[in-house]
Amino acid sequence: MAREKGYNELLFLGDVVEFAQSGLGTTEKRIKDNPDEVYRTVRAQLRSLMFLLDKSREGEIVDLIMKRWKLSDRKIAEAIFQDVRRVLAKDAVVTPASIQLLIDLARESAKVSRPVKVDELVDFSFVDRARKELGLTK
Repeated sequence: MAREKGYNELLFLGDVVEFAQSGLGTTEKRIKDNPDEVYRTVRAQLRSLMFLLDKSREGEIVDLIMKRWKLSDRKIAEAIFQDVRRVLAKDAVVTPASIQLLIDLARESAKVSRPVKVDELVDFSFVDRARKELGLTK
């Protein structure tokens, strides 16, 4: 709305701060007992990211934003989508540092004093496999 009124963007926080926007959580038991289900869920989320990044789907996505958020102004919906697109992990990879930031914020909020490292909580094997299957590997 501010840009629409002629204000300039001075800073986009997503250009300065790396912050994981989404992810999946599950239990070690589910990973052990249902690894295919976990993999298919990760792959589905990755496919949804690919959908969001597909330039040919932009109009369709803006329509979805307008419907979901009950917006009547298409320009605002387009601006929302452009801002969302700016912070998406284009290659479906988030850095361990961005995940560590989330872990540390959660620890602080829960008043947990013991340090918790990324490798204690994160298993990238499912997303690595999905990225390879979907042709997103470098």
